[in-house]
Amino acid sequence: GPGKYVVTYRVVSGDGHIMSGELHFTIDPSARPTAPKASQDQTP
Repeated sequence: GPGKYVVTYRVVSGDGHIMSGELHFTIDPSARPTAPKASQDQTP
């Protein structure tokens, strides 16, 4: 449902290197959707 969320992760690569972090986000059902921004990537 609506509210603030935190996703905590911890991964171990094939060589044993550990990485971890957090992703914070909010769900607000009253917010109006926005159009996606045009890509600036000019790669052929």
